[in-house]
Amino acid sequence: MEFNNQDHFKMKKILTLLFIIAVSVSIYAQSNTRHLAFPQFVEGVVYFKDGGRLDSHLNYSLIWDKLLFMENGEVMQVNNADKISHALLAGHVFIPVGDVFYQVIREGDDGLYFQYHGKLIPAGAPSLYGTTSQTSGALSLAEVGVVATKLEMPAQYKVQVENQYLWYRNGKYTPFTTVKEICNAFPGHEKEIKTFIKEKKIRLRSHQEYLDVLDFCISIR
Repeated sequence: MEFNNQDHFKMKKILTLLFIIAVSVSIYAQSNTRHLAFPQFVEGVVYFKDGGRLDSHLNYSLIWDKLLFMENGEVMQVNNADKISHALLAGHVFIPVGDVFYQVIREGDDGLYFQYHGKLIPAGAPSLYGTTSQTSGALSLAEVGVVATKLEMPAQYKVQVENQYLWYRNGKYTPFTTVKEICNAFPGHEKEIKTFIKEKKIRLRSHQEYLDVLDFCISIR
């Protein structure tokens, strides 16, 4: 089949349009899920203290600090964290701590926990802290204690991720994310901790690395 110049021009316009659409969808998808712990909703279960359970596709919002689930195509927030025992999201255990949820890396005393958290900041000011997003168009569902919410982030804002690790001991959660926080958690052992991290070439980028550092700190305290 032969193409003349006009056909070539039309084809080029179509390909350009398809490219623009594809890029737009990709950018939208990224911005739409930036505030979620998982890229997509995952199979999970919310277990209530009264023995009840909610089986659904779940996720966790960094900016709302809420468990989310799908209900008839709508995204819902799980409220009343004090009534929840724990939740499973794709095999990961989350427990309520006050009004928020921590992922369990290792449970119990001298355990390690991970908090998904983020803030909305102006898109043009990456170093500034913005306001916390507010839920709009809420619809109460008394039978499960949830409200309807939206996934889309305002175009003029982006999400500043501030996830953190926490060391648990004697009923207290202590920040354990940066080298400074780790040293503060085990005062008097700063030099040993820094030497261990340097010699083991630990970059503090995985759950296992944090567990290794925590176990070392526990061994020298």
